[in-house]
Amino acid sequence: MDKKKKELPFEEDVDLEFEYKVFMILDKLKKYKLFIIGGFIALIIGIVAVFVVKEEKQKVLNEASKLAYQIKLAYESDNEQKANSLINSFKSKYSDTPFMKLVLSYELKLKEKKDLPSAGEIAKKIKNLLETKQLKSGYTEYQGYVFHEENKDDNALKFLGSIERKDYNFISAQLLTAFILKKQGSIEEAKSIFTQISQESGFKYFSAIARENL
Repeated sequence: MDKKKKELPFEEDVDLEFEYKVFMILDKLKKYKLFIIGGFIALIIGIVAVFVVKEEKQKVLNEASKLAYQIKLAYESDNEQKANSLINSFKSKYSDTPFMKLVLSYELKLKEKKDLPSAGEIAKKIKNLLETKQLKSGYTEYQGYVFHEENKDDNALKFLGSIERKDYNFISAQLLTAFILKKQGSIEEAKSIFTQISQESGFKYFSAIARENL
């Protein structure tokens, strides 16, 4: 009685060696499935943690940027007390952010404001940098004007009095001198200067102002 040969349940194109290796690997991996699952979970947790940290960092940067902008507004509006208060708050909360350099620059500017010399002293420094006497004469008059604005009229008169007739701005300096003397109560002395200026035919603008104050 002829027995039919049983056909193997494999297709002709199947790579038996490859499948065997795959099954061997899977069989070995079963021993470490808990470690694999744990590693996968750890990876997911790590990704989530990175995302959360990134979001938190961005939130901190946004808050630091808002506070830095408030400091800018306070500085530009000359509200030094508010600016200093905001700066101290920033330094305590966001000192490790990139905006710290900007905030420190505002802090430095506020300190420089307190230590700034008067406008008259600044003008004096500028004058020393000028080369020609005529330009220096102009800044001398400017110094006198600044001291007058600061209600330091005695200082103003000293500067204005150093301007000589040969200087191009002698008449304008004299006019300012007359106004200061009038303000101080030296009416006759001021009137004498106004009279002299009113007779200067070559300076119609200044002579007209002088005549109006006689």
